[in-house]
Amino acid sequence: MQLHKLSIATLGATLLLAALVESASARSFSTSSQRFRATFTSFEITGPAATVRCQLTFEGSFHARTFAKVAGSLLGYVDRSTLGTCAEGTATLLREALPWHIRYLSFANSLPLITSIRMNIVGLALRVREPFVTCLATSTAEAPITADFPRNIRFGRGNLTGVGLSGEPPTNCGFNWRIMGVSTNLTVPGTTTMITVTLI
Repeated sequence: MQLHKLSIATLGATLLLAALVESASARSFSTSSQRFRATFTSFEITGPAATVRCQLTFEGSFHARTFAKVAGSLLGYVDRSTLGTCAEGTATLLREALPWHIRYLSFANSLPLITSIRMNIVGLALRVREPFVTCLATSTAEAPITADFPRNIRFGRGNLTGVGLSGEPPTNCGFNWRIMGVSTNLTVPGTTTMITVTLI
């Protein structure tokens, strides 16, 4: 019995020490893939008169497999994007605005148990037709689209379980749209392999 308690205590101390070491030294993230692909069954664009709901797919890449936690740093690009069937309203992605810039913003929770990684998307451009007007919106550094990547921390997995988009990009119609979308399908392009992010 005493040996069993000692083993548990030793294991607990080892895990705590490992967490403290990682917490103290984790200055960067490392990803299992530089390329990623996300699909959204419902991407919502809400304006004063209507809400447009469409399917969305985008692909992109990080400049490197590792990146530092430095707010505002350019991590990579979204270089492919397709707006699919719209259940409500009409919208068009402006392909000439690609690539969209991906900039690091922050993380949620405390080291080493990071539960999500937040990045800003700058340059996403949309044309949306509302009942009485057609407007153009572009996310900017001052008004970006925020991409929140939830991270599974159970059993030390660290895989990204999806991505949520939110923001209010300005338009040329004198008002901002509200953009929201949640994808639970974030993978290495062409596969079903999830992307893992670890701290180094």
